[in-house]
Amino acid sequence: MKKLLWLTLVVGLAACGGDAADPDDDGLGGKADENGTGGISEALDGREDPVAAYLRKVASDEGVVPGTYQDVLDGVGEQMGCDPSTQRTFVILLTKADLFPRTMFTVCSDDPTTASQFFLSTQSESGLMPDVDPRNIRMFAWDSSARTYRTYEMTPYGEAGEGMKLDIEPARCRSCHTGPADMDSSAIPFSPVMNELVNPWTLWNAEPDFRSHKFEDTIDPDVARARVYSEMLDGRLDSAANFEKHIRAGMERVTTARLRARRNDANLGESMALLRPMFCDETLNYVSENHDTGDTHASAAIDDAIRRLFLTIRGDNWPYDFINDGKLRLPVPQAGDEPVAVIPVRGEATIQVELSLVSRRVLTVEQALRVRALDWKRPALSEFRCGLFEDAEARLAITPPDLSAYARNSDLIPVLYDEIMSGFIPASGDLISLPDVSSEDAVAALETGALDGYARTNEEFAQEVEAWFDELQEPGGREWLEAQRIERGCVAQARFSAAPHIPGTDSCETGD
Repeated sequence: MKKLLWLTLVVGLAACGGDAADPDDDGLGGKADENGTGGISEALDGREDPVAAYLRKVASDEGVVPGTYQDVLDGVGEQMGCDPSTQRTFVILLTKADLFPRTMFTVCSDDPTTASQFFLSTQSESGLMPDVDPRNIRMFAWDSSARTYRTYEMTPYGEAGEGMKLDIEPARCRSCHTGPADMDSSAIPFSPVMNELVNPWTLWNAEPDFRSHKFEDTIDPDVARARVYSEMLDGRLDSAANFEKHIRAGMERVTTARLRARRNDANLGESMALLRPMFCDETLNYVSENHDTGDTHASAAIDDAIRRLFLTIRGDNWPYDFINDGKLRLPVPQAGDEPVAVIPVRGEATIQVELSLVSRRVLTVEQALRVRALDWKRPALSEFRCGLFEDAEARLAITPPDLSAYARNSDLIPVLYDEIMSGFIPASGDLISLPDVSSEDAVAALETGALDGYARTNEEFAQEVEAWFDELQEPGGREWLEAQRIERGCVAQARFSAAPHIPGTDSCETGD
C-alpha cells in the first residue's frame, strides 16, 4: 500500500473558510440603514449571549470593534466572569499546502460546561503569512434565553490598530454546522463541531495528554516561530483532549434544547425532525488508527449507538468486546504502511439526539436498536436507512396523521416511528438484522418481503455483531476498513462542507 498523506481533520468550529461573502450583506444582520450606520443596537436586540453583551459596550454604530482577538477574548471572558488565567488555546493544522494552523480559544476552561458557552477561532486565511491574523476571527456564543448559539465574524478594518468590522450571523457559518448540503437544515440547530472528536487527534496539538501524530514535525517552522502565533500559545496552549470536553458540553447544550420540542403540541414537522437523526446522518465525525498500534475506535466498524444502547440494557455485563471495550484492534501496519486515518463515522451530535429520545422515554431501547440493525455493516451514510425516513416523509406529506389524536410530540413520535419502520418490526424476535442491504441475499429478501430469516433477539444480534467484529481483527480487516474509508469519504466530501481531505478519495467521481 502506498503511503498516505497525513492531512488534517478540519475542526468545524467557527465554520468553513473560503465561502464567498454576500456583497449585499451590511454586516449587521441586514439591519443597518441605507447609509450603513446606526444598525448595531437593533442588530443585537434580543440577544442574550456573552458576545452580544460585550459588543453593546464596545462596538460603534457602524459595527466597528476596537482591538484584536485578545481584546474580544478578555472582554467576553469578563462578561462571563472568567479569570484571564483560564484562557486556553487549541491548535489544529489545516488542510492547506502549507499546513497553516487554526487557533481556537475558550475562557473559563477549567469548567467545560461554562467554557462551552463561547468559542473563538482564527480564520484559516491569513493576510500576514507566515503569521496568524489577529483581526480575522469567528465566534459563536450560547444565548441562554433563546437556547441557541449566536454566530459572529470579525475581519480587519482600516489600518493596523483601527479594529475589526463586525458581521452578525454570517451565512457561511451554517454550512458547516447544520447538516449536509442536500438536507433541509432549517430544523437542525447550529451545533459545535469537532471533526476528530476522539483520540488520536491526528495533526492536533494533543500534548501533554496524548502524543501528537505529526503536529510538531509538520507545522511550518516559520509559522511556529511567528510573533502573533507564538503569543497566542504562550502560557495557555492546551490539548485536544480538553477541547473535546468543551465540544461535547456544547453538543449537550444543543441536544437538550432540541429535545424540548418533544413537549410541544403535536406537530408533524417537529416530530419528524426529532426522528430524522435516527435514520439520516446530520453530522459526521472521523476516527483514525492510534499511531502504528492497530487500535482504533470501534465506531469505525460498528455504530457507537449500538454499543451504548446495549450498555443501557444491562451495563457492561455482556460477554462481547465490541460493547465492553469499544476498541477495534486491527492487524498492525506492515513496514512502510501508514495507519488508516480519517475514517468517517456517525456524528456524535446525531447520536446524542437518538440516545436522548430513549433516555427521555419517547422511544424504547428496542425501537432504537431496530433502526441500528438495518444495514449495520454500514454504520455511517446508509442510503437505505435514510431512504426509509425520506419515503415515509413523502407519504406523510400526502396523507398526514390526524394530529388531534395526540397531545404532544412525544405521543406522536412513536406513531411516526412505526410508519417509517413499516415492514421491519418482526412478529417474532426483537429486530431484523440486515448486515449489508446490498448483498445478494438481502436484496432478494427485501424485494419479496421475506425477512423472517433475519429476525433476531437482542442477544442474537449482539452475538452476530461480535462474530463479525472478531473477523475484522484478523488479516483482511485492515483492507476492509480502508475500502470503507474511501467509500464513505467520497460521500462525505460530496455532501458535507466541513468534511476534511480523506486519503484515498482523490479518484472519487465528482459528477462533473
